[in-house]
Order: sequence, then structure tokens, then C-alpha cells
Amino acid sequence: MEIEDWNLALVIALCAVVWMKIFADYRKKMMRVLPTVDQVAHRKQEFGNKIAQAENLAREITVGIDEMREQIEDLREQAPEIAGRAQRAGHDLYPGRPAQDGDRPVRAR
Repeated sequence: MEIEDWNLALVIALCAVVWMKIFADYRKKMMRVLPTVDQVAHRKQEFGNKIAQAENLAREITVGIDEMREQIEDLREQAPEIAGRAQRAGHDLYPGRPAQDGDRPVRAR
């Protein structure tokens, strides 16, 4: 074997050692990142669940608000009738307003 063959073998061996070092460093860094990837997947699932819960809560609130609006509308429709019954019973629902024709005096308690 000539010296040139030894040089070529040495260069190839050196390249192999450098390549293995780079690969080992890359693998080490990759192993540090992998648990983070698992954590990201877990967090993604948690946030998906939280978003679903928030959407359900928003739907429930919206339904509750709609029901309250319907109740308010029903009460507004019933207000004149309730006020008339209260006046006939002798109760003044609006003590600060001026007396109107047909008002009965408020009973003392």
C-alpha cells in the first residue's frame, strides 16, 4: 500500500467519524424535542376540550337569554292586566305617579 491509499482511508475514516458525531448530536437534540411534541399533542387535546366546553356553555347561555327574553315579553304583555287587577284590589303599583281617573286610594297597612 502506498501512502496515498493510507491518506484516502484516513480521510474516509475521518469523514465517517465526523458524520457519526453530527448524527449523534442531532439524535440527542431530537430526543430533547420529542417529549415536547408529546406535550403539544396533549395540550392540543386539552384546549380542544376546553373550546368544546366553552362552545357548549355559550349555547346554554344563549338559550337562557332567549328564554328570559320570551319571559320578559310575556310579562310585558301581562303587565296591563296585572296592573288592572292590582288597582281593583286596592294596591297602587306606581306610588310616585299622579292619580288617574278611576284610581282607588291606597289602603293603609
